[in-house]
Amino acid sequence: MPAQFRYPYGEEHFWDESRYDEILPETKGKQFPSDITFDNYNEHMAALTQCQVQDIMWVQKAAFEIAEIPLRAYFVPARDGPVDECKFFYAIVPLGKAFLEKYEEAWRRLTKDPLLTLNFWDDEQDENCVSLEFPDQVADYKLKVEATCAFLPNARPSNPIAYGIPGQKIANGQWVPIPVKVKFKMARHRALLRGNGFYDVLVPSADEFDQLADKLAKSSLDIGVTDKGELLLPKRLPVIDKSLGAS
Repeated sequence: MPAQFRYPYGEEHFWDESRYDEILPETKGKQFPSDITFDNYNEHMAALTQCQVQDIMWVQKAAFEIAEIPLRAYFVPARDGPVDECKFFYAIVPLGKAFLEKYEEAWRRLTKDPLLTLNFWDDEQDENCVSLEFPDQVADYKLKVEATCAFLPNARPSNPIAYGIPGQKIANGQWVPIPVKVKFKMARHRALLRGNGFYDVLVPSADEFDQLADKLAKSSLDIGVTDKGELLLPKRLPVIDKSLGAS
């Protein structure tokens, strides 16, 4: 049988452009099929963060490349009168067929913002040599990725005071412990977003089961039980009378 599918983006999901520059060129291929359920948190976070990252990094890369291309510019006064008295000019920058063919898709995205900067090149032979600089493309996407990481299993509450947690850190720099009830609520929300049910949240794993049994067995309660199974399970299953409430 083929190996279980896994996204090829590792286990780090916080915004890191240097990491994206390494992994994205190595993971090119066909588009992954859409999915609405994920069997673990890493796959879920990879899908949520990479849909943002891959939507903008290629545009940012094109913007950097365009900023390094010298272009000829023609300046037309915005009003009639002596040119040396005019403070505003229209800039006409021919791009050429080769430029448009290479950056056609990125150009549509970049020019949605009406503002850009013209940088003049220090060219003694051509005073009208410029390059185009576009505003930062990734700021909003970075915020989205960082917000998404709030759903990592080890994430802290985004609003600790609302849950009675006095701040995030105590005097010695240690994290304030997260109450069990808050951890449980956060786990339920993560499971809801994963779309794969609440079994992992509501049913303890085998390790958690053993840890709970050991804690109870070592407690000072005089319950006279030594077997872990008897300690955690009821003596018998509850009896339900189906005739009750029947019409």
